[in-house]
Amino acid sequence: MRAPAAAALALALAGGAAVAPAEERLEPGLSNPGHLPHPDWFKQSFLDLGEDIDEAAAADRLVLLYVYQDGCPYCRLFINDLGQRGIADYARRHFDVIAINLFGALEVTDLDGEALPEAAFARKAGVMFTPTILAYGPEREEVFRMNGYYPPARFRQAARFLAERRYRDQSFAAYARGADAPSGSGRLHLEDATLEGPPFDLSRRDPARPLLVLFEQQQCLACDELHQDIFRRPATRALLDRFEIAVLDIRSADPMVAPDGVATTSLDWAMAQGIKVAPTLAAYDASGAEAIRSEGYLKAFHVQSILDYAASGAHRTAPDFQRWLRSRSERLQAEGLEVDLME
Repeated sequence: MRAPAAAALALALAGGAAVAPAEERLEPGLSNPGHLPHPDWFKQSFLDLGEDIDEAAAADRLVLLYVYQDGCPYCRLFINDLGQRGIADYARRHFDVIAINLFGALEVTDLDGEALPEAAFARKAGVMFTPTILAYGPEREEVFRMNGYYPPARFRQAARFLAERRYRDQSFAAYARGADAPSGSGRLHLEDATLEGPPFDLSRRDPARPLLVLFEQQQCLACDELHQDIFRRPATRALLDRFEIAVLDIRSADPMVAPDGVATTSLDWAMAQGIKVAPTLAAYDASGAEAIRSEGYLKAFHVQSILDYAASGAHRTAPDFQRWLRSRSERLQAEGLEVDLME
């Protein structure tokens, strides 16, 4: 038995078919389209988050909540990465990993003591992308979040950052700066900036246009791919033309002026914004409010969708990004356009 074809075509930012709406769900024991079994070493939890954290703390471990959705190709990449013995062994040694379905109906008791369905828990937790990983320490608080897919090398860094409890004394960005530098072109792609800089003055821009800030670094393969491939595609360029754009080096002490007019540096402002990895795309609307942020590894369709979400103002009327993205993908397909999630 399969869900209706329309449900199977529902797409999410993380890249796949969203779970069918409640009225179209499969009977218990049957799989949704795109369902991927999780590793058998994931914790079988009653989904009482406080109890899970206490049990993990007693074993000197942390809780990782893995928020996924069926049909998500980036979730599939992450689960495949966990098939690498080095990653799996490290994760099993230091973490209790618990899966939460972004659109699921199982009851979760959160840290406020509120019992609510998985989908409502994810909304309350501010989850916008899959996969998202929420890390909880023994103090019963969220200590780190991975928004979107982290490739293996980046995930290993984040796992060590958590296992070594380095979140207690430094940011992940600072921790990653002390690790081996990733390879890449060794330059910032400033040609894609529309604002003059560096130094950038983000307070002096067209107030009628949204602002796109690209937090990057010079040695960054994913930054190179973003600019040399995804940003060169006509569909992406048409969306980028709707923004004022600044490219900031998250490792640089270059002076800059923040949108509120405060003088700072690229490094300090990135830290103040909670930037953890490069590249991170952050879009701000004309009022200066952040519309959406993406820090995971994404292909062209999802980068374009993030830009469209902010440039169109959809973030003001459709706060549920996943459902908006589903409607966008269906609209594009109805227009005869091919939606290739991983190209």
